[in-house]
Amino acid sequence: ENAIIDYKHAIELGSQNWVTYSNLSIVYYWNKKQIEACEIFKKAIKLGLPADVITNDKHLIVLQEACK
Repeated sequence: ENAIIDYKHAIELGSQNWVTYSNLSIVYYWNKKQIEACEIFKKAIKLGLPADVITNDKHLIVLQEACK
């Protein structure tokens, strides 16, 4: 829960960094919040999350499959 609060705070402060969003999406997913995880994951992609980063990160691979 602390990680969610920290990442959300960074976003509230204006972070438009795909890393922040992708990390938050992973935390949501592992906290059984799949709807939120997918929404944030899609935002990370829109912000430029590279496909090669997804394919080299086991957490993002799982998340990508879950959000199809």
